[in-house]
Amino acid sequence: MLGVSEAGYYAWVVRPLSARAQADEALLRCIRTIHLGSRQTYGSPRVQAELRDEGQAHSR
Repeated sequence: MLGVSEAGYYAWVVRPLSARAQADEALLRCIRTIHLGSRQTYGSPRVQAELRDEGQAHSR
């Protein structure tokens, strides 16, 4: 249907996340923690400032 072999699909499914994807997941967890800790009132500028204060410099 999509031109992908069954074996190729299952190999992709069990493949571990890349280092970049793992870093993205960790950053997302931090962002969610900060946002929920602010009672969901912090927007991106404040979340970014909190991340910077924690030593995690990221762009928006």
